[in-house]
Amino acid sequence: MTRSGTGSITRRALLGSAAAVALATGLPGAGAALAQETPRRGGILNVVQNWEPAMLTAAFNPSTPIVLVSSKIMEGLVAYDAKQQPIPALATSWTVSPDGLTYTFKLREGVKWHDGKPFSAADVAFSISEVWSKLHPRSGVTWSNLAGVETPDAMTVVVKLSKPVPFLLSMLGNWDAQVIPKHLYENTDIRTNPANNAPVGTGPFVFKEWQRGQYVRLERNPNYWQEGLPYLDQVIVKVMPEGGSRAAAVEAGEAHLGQFNPVAPSDLKRLLAKPELAVTTEGYQMFAPMALIEVNTRNEYLKDKRVRQAIMHALDRKFILDNILYGYGKIATGPLTSDSPFYTTDGVPLYDQDLKKANALLDEAGFPRKGSAPRFKLTTELAPSPEFSRMAEYLKQSLARIGIEVEIRSSDNPTFLRRVYTDYDFNLAINFIFMFADPSAGVQRLYYAPNIRKGVAFANASGYSNPELDKVWERAREENDLAKRKALFAQAQRTIAEDLPIMNLFEFSFTTVYNKKLRNPTVGPDGAYGNLATAWLAE
Repeated sequence: MTRSGTGSITRRALLGSAAAVALATGLPGAGAALAQETPRRGGILNVVQNWEPAMLTAAFNPSTPIVLVSSKIMEGLVAYDAKQQPIPALATSWTVSPDGLTYTFKLREGVKWHDGKPFSAADVAFSISEVWSKLHPRSGVTWSNLAGVETPDAMTVVVKLSKPVPFLLSMLGNWDAQVIPKHLYENTDIRTNPANNAPVGTGPFVFKEWQRGQYVRLERNPNYWQEGLPYLDQVIVKVMPEGGSRAAAVEAGEAHLGQFNPVAPSDLKRLLAKPELAVTTEGYQMFAPMALIEVNTRNEYLKDKRVRQAIMHALDRKFILDNILYGYGKIATGPLTSDSPFYTTDGVPLYDQDLKKANALLDEAGFPRKGSAPRFKLTTELAPSPEFSRMAEYLKQSLARIGIEVEIRSSDNPTFLRRVYTDYDFNLAINFIFMFADPSAGVQRLYYAPNIRKGVAFANASGYSNPELDKVWERAREENDLAKRKALFAQAQRTIAEDLPIMNLFEFSFTTVYNKKLRNPTVGPDGAYGNLATAWLAE
């Protein structure tokens, strides 16, 4: 994807190469490519994180604050190479039947959970049948065709599907399908299990301590299945909600790494002037992040699509991109990002700023102006972020110009998630969500009526229901013919852009800031959620 304003950042990326990916995944040529520099063992990696996680297990709540920590502890069946293709992790190999209905995974021998118990097929089967297919926000999509899970032996898992799921292997990484230990979760309330806050995984780092509001401390797993890894002794994730504090920590050398825009875009130019620091936009390619406004269509005003369309026409998104995001992004045309093979603008309604049209739509919807009084009032929630705070202020000013009064409600991340996805106590919510390259994997969950699931993060919080669109989603997620899938997704894009249950604003370009002492800070297309197994600190 072409991103405005990001070229110089990407060129400064350190070790964002195929060789670095090869080292992490065991691809041929890794040793030769990096033989010039021998990794140094030991050291404590200090990481700054924008948000306090709600818990430390992402098996059923894959929100970014959680995954940034848990991806070092927990693992998935597969990892991904530079071309976003699945490669072995907890599964060493897999086969798919010609009809696409049976997936057979051979698991890695000799893996131990951090408490010493052996990892086996029983853990994977439990994770699929009790967690991913029931509690995960994408369970209604990724696992809706699950017919059963078999474990013919301790190291083999057979997944049976009632209908094909063409994108299944792309959703089995450590950021979306973490395997959890059956012996700690069986016969418990999975959502409230104590292990969610003191996770036991199979990954390169072992959970040691969580001082809420301060830091999470992880230590090297001496029994990790990848021999010789990890290199670091400890990883300390420091929670710093205030952007200025994160920037100061990075500048002072007190923090080596920050991801997902740890520093406001307005500060990046100053940071880039420091020779010891680097910034990259690499490591987010698999996720296709989208900045958006979720809309509660249950609201008496927002249930009318003309009101939603008016709000979109009130916004000057180029102004936001240039002055709030400093060019780190691209104006969205719908729910798919432009690097998706299914992206189209053919027949898709577009929304440039047009205040006259916005006012006319509100009048038509039955909410005329009455003197200087507002037409009506709305609230907006925002995921904790300096960029989103400024976007909320801009939204408030813009909607005031068309007679809508907006109250901004700020909160910490757990409160934001509860208000939006559990209580439905919101009108508008500014957030970012991963759309992924395949719309069945990332987009459908937000617009699919059966995925209106109270308490499930990043499900259909808007309450949007369109039976005709639901049928399009169901046909597309089971269709193996590429041309037919493209046609179905084109229809979905047109419908969503017309109905606007979610206002897709920008294809988001996240940044990673790091000290050049840190080698391999971002490895692979999902590197922002990487496990840091190959990361090391030079002297």
